Amino acid sequence: MRALFTFLILSISLSSATFAQDFRIAPVVGVGVTSVLNSDKIKNAYNQYGSILGLDVKHRPAIKANFGVWADYSFNEKMAFRSGLLISFKGETVTMNYNEYGESGSGKVKQKLTYLELPLMLNYKIGDSGMKLLFGPSINFALSAKATGSYSLDGEFGGTETEVIEIGSDPRRHEVMPVDFALNLGIAKDFGSSDRPLEVSLMVSPSLTPYTTYTKSDPQSHARHLAIGLRAAYFFSINK
Repeated sequence: MRALFTFLILSISLSSATFAQDFRIAPVVGVGVTSVLNSDKIKNAYNQYGSILGLDVKHRPAIKANFGVWADYSFNEKMAFRSGLLISFKGETVTMNYNEYGESGSGKVKQKLTYLELPLMLNYKIGDSGMKLLFGPSINFALSAKATGSYSLDGEFGGTETEVIEIGSDPRRHEVMPVDFALNLGIAKDFGSSDRPLEVSLMVSPSLTPYTTYTKSDPQSHARHLAIGLRAAYFFSINK
């Protein structure tokens, strides 16, 4: 993985030195909604498990943040290439409610996966309004993963427990794949001067590959990330 990452960074650096007419860099922060898209087989398994235990199981989106650095390499006035490095958090929240035999309870499991994202996008300006389209893939490296659960029974809080989720490619020992490939689609608008604009963008980023390892042993059991959110970046022009 380190060799691949180094090669990608080197390739971007060399290409920017060769054809970039304008080089801009920006700190970027964002917040959005992330969810997990489970296959039908996974959904049915959750429903059957909940039915046996008398649980009402719901999968809910989670609010997650991301931050990092973007860099734009302009080909011309309309088209630019964008890369950079982002730390992003993904996952979902699973809620469980129980109300049978005179007892009631509830539980919640918050899944948090941390990725280092390497976007490889193209920007296309629309007219002179400052609007532009963003599209292209990203390579996301899993840094950490954990699940935090809490529950209450008959109104009394039962405690909180955190479990580390193993990252790797062996389905017998790991749960989360080390690399996740995603597609970035978005629309953005620049505010302020052309040299130092504030860019606000709306991004949609579905995973192209399952992030779960058990897909290797059962192709019908898979889960993918979906993230939708807003990002703000303040660009500085380095050279022209």
